[in-house]
Parts: sequence; structure tokens; C-alpha cells
Amino acid sequence: MPHFLRLLESTRIRRIPAFVFSIGLLLRALPEFLTGPYPVGYDVLVGYLPSLQRFPDVAVLRLFGWIWAPLGLCLMWVLSLFSFGHIYLFLKIFGPLLYGCLAVSFYLLVRAALHLGRRESLAASLVFLMQPATLRIGWDQFREELGLFFFFILLAQIGGDFVEGSRKKPWLVLGLALLIVLSHELVSVLLFVVLSWQIASSLLARQNVTRTLSVILPAMSVFAAQICGELVDLPAFSNNLKPMVGLTPVRITNYLAGPPFGANDYSSLVLAMISLAFYVLVPVLPLGVLGYFREKVFLPLVIWLLIGSFDIVGLPRFGIPYFWWWLLLLPIPLTAYAGRGFQRLKVFSVPNRFGLGIVLLALLAVVSVGYCTSTIHLGYPNAYAYMPSSLVESAVKSSDISSIELALSWCNRNIPPNSLLIVPENFEGFAATDSRPDLLVRVAPPTLDLGEALNGYPISGLTFAVYYSNELGIAPVSLLASFSDIGVYNVTAIA
Repeated sequence: MPHFLRLLESTRIRRIPAFVFSIGLLLRALPEFLTGPYPVGYDVLVGYLPSLQRFPDVAVLRLFGWIWAPLGLCLMWVLSLFSFGHIYLFLKIFGPLLYGCLAVSFYLLVRAALHLGRRESLAASLVFLMQPATLRIGWDQFREELGLFFFFILLAQIGGDFVEGSRKKPWLVLGLALLIVLSHELVSVLLFVVLSWQIASSLLARQNVTRTLSVILPAMSVFAAQICGELVDLPAFSNNLKPMVGLTPVRITNYLAGPPFGANDYSSLVLAMISLAFYVLVPVLPLGVLGYFREKVFLPLVIWLLIGSFDIVGLPRFGIPYFWWWLLLLPIPLTAYAGRGFQRLKVFSVPNRFGLGIVLLALLAVVSVGYCTSTIHLGYPNAYAYMPSSLVESAVKSSDISSIELALSWCNRNIPPNSLLIVPENFEGFAATDSRPDLLVRVAPPTLDLGEALNGYPISGLTFAVYYSNELGIAPVSLLASFSDIGVYNVTAIA
């Protein structure tokens, strides 16, 4: 009888993570149901699709800079082998499954690191998976999701304490830290921010941290090698797939240098940042502020993410790179504090306040479902471009995919060998997989029309372009073939 009762209790405990996983999976699956056979997400078609189809050829990984943290692509490639060639279907299934796993890992994190009750942890997890910032990450940032999943699991397993965790579970800390570093660079930064904070606190308290440093040393070494590679030795691009404008090392960013990552003037830059912050922070900020308290996991994350997100206000020409990604990550610690906010409001212990919690979650559910189904539009063009207006979007319209494939097929049959083929960034995934191996694919910078992309670009030999007909600008081209809104053009001179 006692064994049966323990089994019953264990089943009841597991029911909440299963529920969180199911809600996350179903919510992320909504836009996939609405887009037919093609997956949603900008990077999904532009980056993940060609990376998987060309693997182990790493030309696309080099183009995106993913070569330094390839674990996610390696894992996806192994799993995609079981799709038996149905790569679109695999991507449509993988996204929702990964999002459900991310939601469960956050539940485990707040339970273990903040010692919240099951109800408060469930509420915080629902806020986490339903807010626009997390949904946007789940839209196409599979590598980042995987890194966050390992990060949350690690923190949950050690109760948020790296010093104690390194002593009691050294191999677990070592292994998961390596998985994080090999998954995503920005999540690696979050790992070392929390780790540095706790080591510094222990040193101030005159505690021995030798064991912690030795356990984390392998991950630190790999991360240092990645930083060296990204800052010093950029990957050599494949000759048949490279950007028209060479990438510069990721160091300090001048956000006033113009689009696509900044703006042409200070007021436009600040407006873009404020508009993104509005969509990202409004759902969680009040409860997050209410639930704030000093601890050693989420406080250092808040401090770093605030600096990474808003330093451009004071130093727009010398900003930390990727302010938009730091801003999209800021709700993570705030949502953890929001779980504490539910606790302080006694939402689940005072009957007349329970309804308030339900109303808050219901309102967020309406917004999240609307955002996932395109019935409620958030983000672009009313916010920074990295926040799509809905999740029912991709790099291109689903209706244009067959036209792009037909245009590239025409090129394969008709243009001479070793010709230069220029495509916009959102076509590069199709060009990487559907073009003849001898064609030299060149990817135009985002936000530029063809005329602007050709301006000053050195061209020698036969040059062609596959482009939207309304994005030519003043490019010196002649139409060779047309497929709905997609045209194949002969570039006749330098713009």
C-alpha cells in the first residue's frame, strides 16, 4: 500500500510538467497547422533547411557563423534521418517539440532554484511559454532554445548553486556546461555571467572555489576557442555560397551605421529599441518587479541583460552586439520573479485573488493564441524588425516557394556553367540546396534592393539574379524568365 501511494504521488507530480509540455507544444504548433506543408520561421527556411540538406557540408554553417556552436544542427541532422526525406515535415514537428521541452525545463528551473510551490511554478511557466518574447525565440531560434534547455536543466539539477553543484555533481555540471557552450553563444554568455557572479560571491565570503573552476574549465576552454574564432579567425566561406558583403568580426557595434541592425539616426534607434521593449516587457514586468528579491541566479542575469539591451541609449556607436537578442532574453529572469509575484499576491491561497490570477493568464492566453494564429499582430512594422508581426510567417510567403524553386530550376537548365547568381537573403536557403554545384551563389544584404546591392560590387563574367520583381530598384538587368512575382534576370552592368 505505501508503494502504491508513492507511485500515485509520483504520477501526480509528473502531471504538471506533462501539462506544461503539452501547452507549449500545442501553442507552437498552431502556426504550423496554418501554413500548409511549409514550416514557419525566418531562419528555418534560410538557415536550418539548407544546413540539414547539405550536411556534412558546412558551407551554410559558415555563412551563418553557426560553425562555432554546431550541436543543435548535428542533433537535428541525426533526428532528420528518421524523417525519410520529409525535411519540411520534420522541421514542422521539431519546432513545437523543442518549444514544449523548453517550457518544461523552465518549470523545473523555478521549482528548484526559487523553491516555488507547484502552482506558482505552473503559473510562471504558463507566463513564460505564452509571452511574445518566448514565442518569438521559439519561432526560428532552435539553437538558442536548445542552449536554454540545457541551461535551465543544469540550474535545476544543482538548485541554482554552481559552487555546491560542482562539489556534489561535478560530471553533470561539466557535461551540461559543455552542451550549453556547443549549443549557442549567447546562452553561453548567460552561463558564465551566473557562474562569475557566484564565484565572486564565494571568494568574497572566503570560500574555496577551486573545484568549481576545475569542473567548468573544459567549457571555458571551448568558449574561449569560439571567441577566438569569431573575433579573430572568421570562417572562410565556400566559393559557391558567400555573402556579397564580407562579415566583420563581432566586437563592438555601431548601431548608427544604418540598417539592417541599427538605424540612420539616434531617435530612430531609440524608438526601435523602445517599441521592441514594449512588446517584450509589458506582459511580465509588473509581476516581475513585485516578485524581485536578491538571489544568485536571476539577479546577475537581470543586470547583464539590462546592460546588453539598453547600453545603446548612452553608447549607440559602441554598443554590445545583438541588443535585440539580449532584450528578448530579458523576460526570462523577470518571469521567474513573476512566479514569486504570484506567491506574494497569495493568488493560490486567498480565494478572492485566485480569480485575478486566472484573468491575467487568460488575457495572456488570448494574446499568445492571437499572435500564433495571426489574428493579433504584434511587432514589425510597429517594432524592431526582429519581432515578426505574427508567427504565421517565414522567410518568404508560402505561396512564393514553388515560384522560387521553378526560377532556380530554370537557372540550372539555362545559364552557363560557373556563372554568378545573386539572390536576396531570404532566398539563400533555396539557392544553397536547389542550385547547380558550379553556380557561384552570392547573397545580397537584407533590406537592400538589387540595385543597391550591386552598387560598387565588382562583377566579372556572366552574372544573373533571382529576385522579386518589385525589389529591383535601379538595377541594370534584363528579364529572362518570370514565375509569378519571381524573376530571373541577366545583370548587364554594375549599378
